[in-house]
Amino acid sequence: MRLKLVNRKIKITIETVDHQFKIPALSLNLAWLLIKSGVWQNSLYVKRKPEIRALLMSNKELIINTTKQLMTMLNACEPFVIVEVVSKTDHILIELK
Repeated sequence: MRLKLVNRKIKITIETVDHQFKIPALSLNLAWLLIKSGVWQNSLYVKRKPEIRALLMSNKELIINTTKQLMTMLNACEPFVIVEVVSKTDHILIELK
């Protein structure tokens, strides 16, 4: 029997008194690729911050491998709410779909 491969997505919704933002669902695979690209292409911002560049360069493989493991584990999960913050005027929801 083959396992069913599911490509879960992260959906972010932010509602305030004045605005409502619904960020389109982002697949975990795409999120991982963006994170991986960001770590490898770290030369834009970190040129001005040598300590951040050194931290990223020394931990690049660890960051990429840990993120990939996290995305793999999340892909295997059923949908759930990752974070939900509710106040009198605001509502923030980050969920795995």
